[in-house]
Amino acid sequence: WAQGFGGPLGFGVLDDLEGDDHYYCGGMWRTSYHPETQGYEAWGQGVGAGLRGVTNGGIGVILDGSGDDLYEYDYFAQGGGYWLGTGFARDFQGNDRRLGSTRKEHDGSYRVQPLFGRFTCGFGCHYAVGFCFDDHGNDTYGGTIMGLGFSWDCSNGFLCDFDGNDRYEASGGLTEGDGAQAGLGVLLDYRGNDIYEGYSQGYASPRISYHSLPRCGGNFSFLLDDGGTDTYGCGAQD
Repeated sequence: WAQGFGGPLGFGVLDDLEGDDHYYCGGMWRTSYHPETQGYEAWGQGVGAGLRGVTNGGIGVILDGSGDDLYEYDYFAQGGGYWLGTGFARDFQGNDRRLGSTRKEHDGSYRVQPLFGRFTCGFGCHYAVGFCFDDHGNDTYGGTIMGLGFSWDCSNGFLCDFDGNDRYEASGGLTEGDGAQAGLGVLLDYRGNDIYEGYSQGYASPRISYHSLPRCGGNFSFLLDDGGTDTYGCGAQD
């Protein structure tokens, strides 16, 4: 619950101008959101969140001006909104790595939980909005499921990278420009030779269980890549 986090009626900002920085959020408390996945809580690095069914979320922002930065995070991190909250993460320059899971425990010891990242890098969950922007550099985005421009339950999630040879390392489903439960998920990449791992780029399920069809609309999923020689784990042609 840190590094640019906005709780109910709150507005949190972390603003760093320059330098090669290391951001770490998580690695301590096992997630209570879906305990069966055995990941860690994060709730940070540009996240706005409310208390589900109780109160609306705030606004969380993380900004980094320049430098080759390393972002480590677990559940709910890197430009996302939860329960009527809004999150925004933006890195303006540098070759940045977003790992998707913390690699060690919070105290520096060996990690005991499996590597698992959910709701990361431009996500919206339950009537929320999230943005993750990167302007320049050869960047890496990590996660496991439900991330990298992902929305869930009447939300919007956007991951936009505007330059560089980038790598999107999501191994599971509902990642890389996916909307579910009447959501809009977008992954937009300009320029560069990019690699998209996993298999569900721009996938929209025909099913919705949270809301009644057709009144709720539908699932809208987009992966847009402009320029470069790219490879897609789902088998799509360049």
